[in-house]
Amino acid sequence: MAARNLTEAFIIMRNNALQTKHIYAEQNLSDRMALVGPENVSSDGVELRGINLGNTAPPPWIDSLEETQYILSRLKTKVDSLIELQSKQLTRPTLDDNSQEERQMEQLTREIGRAFSSGFRQVQTIRSAAKHETKHAEKQLAVSAVMALSSALQELGLRYRSAQQDYLQKINSREERNRLFFDDEPFNMMNKTDYWLNESTSSEPTSSMWQGQQRQDHVLLQLDDVEQDIRIAVEREQEVENIVQSISELQNVFKELAVMVQDQGTVLDRIDYNMEQTQVQVQEGCQQLKKAESYKTSNRKMINLFINILLCHIQILVTVLLYHFCIFLKLYLMFFSQSHSN
Repeated sequence: MAARNLTEAFIIMRNNALQTKHIYAEQNLSDRMALVGPENVSSDGVELRGINLGNTAPPPWIDSLEETQYILSRLKTKVDSLIELQSKQLTRPTLDDNSQEERQMEQLTREIGRAFSSGFRQVQTIRSAAKHETKHAEKQLAVSAVMALSSALQELGLRYRSAQQDYLQKINSREERNRLFFDDEPFNMMNKTDYWLNESTSSEPTSSMWQGQQRQDHVLLQLDDVEQDIRIAVEREQEVENIVQSISELQNVFKELAVMVQDQGTVLDRIDYNMEQTQVQVQEGCQQLKKAESYKTSNRKMINLFINILLCHIQILVTVLLYHFCIFLKLYLMFFSQSHSN
């Protein structure tokens, strides 16, 4: 029963998960230190200033990031394997029929094309998720991840395309040399065949028959070799056509990557412009607040109004005191007059 070895994939995904967990742990610790200071940092993960630091979850696009990193690692391995197979194919001294290696190269080429397409789709997923992020830090982290992954895909694509172009050039040069050899050889064999036939008619019957049979067998063997070489040349031509097709597909992928990188640059420019506008507006607001404070302290009308209100309160207080004093004095005089009359 056939089985697949997934140990390498498991190790890569486990390392990515541990690295992501470590990054978010450090980010939470730095945020805690920045918000509450070193003296208020709690070690039991309780809620500090209304923020529960223990419930911070990774962003939803982290799965796409890990998948893209795994695709990049597999792409690097496949590109190295393809370059090694191409080197073996080019360093062979003869034009033998290596159909197994050719099938391996074609399969690797198809797998690399599918991997590039899958990586591009994952990067597009991260990019669309970054647009819906509400937190500025996570949005900036997503944009940085998209740029890093796009650069890695572009570097691998350039390496793959240069390897394919070099292999195509070397195959074409070999085909040119073989074509020159194949174009000259049939003419020489035709001359040799005519010579052998003419010689066989002029010699003795027994010896000419034996020699003619040997020479015809030799000619047939050479014709078989030529047919085999022509068939190999046709297969090489088909292989070259497949490589050209893969290069064209890779060119389309590069065009999409270029458009995506351009869009990311536009988004970054827009973010920088918004930050500059926010800074300008905040500075203008500070100036307006300072101006309002100066107006408030130097306004004479406000000072006069405050003095008038104070004088009114003093006058009301004096009037109330005089009224009570008059009542008290009247009562005192009445009491004094009654006591004096008695």
